Amino acid sequence: MKKDKIISIIKNEKVKLSEEGFIIKAITGSFVKKDQYNDIDILYDLDDKFIEKYLGFKMFKKLEEIKKSLSNKLKNRIDLISISGM
Repeated sequence: MKKDKIISIIKNEKVKLSEEGFIIKAITGSFVKKDQYNDIDILYDLDDKFIEKYLGFKMFKKLEEIKKSLSNKLKNRIDLISISGM
């Protein structure tokens, strides 16, 4: 999949996910820096809405669901990187 298409998909998902409180801040890593890449690194933050809705282990389950969904849509391995370091 071309980078333009990947970026377009991420932009669309960013809008949907932000409604739940999962905020995509940036795409980083080799995807941005090189023509060839092994994965797509996505920098994210969580707002209070997400944290209150997905307490405890539910949060980790939801983050894994988001990662799998993005990976399937982008047909590539995804690394989610928390801006806060959780």
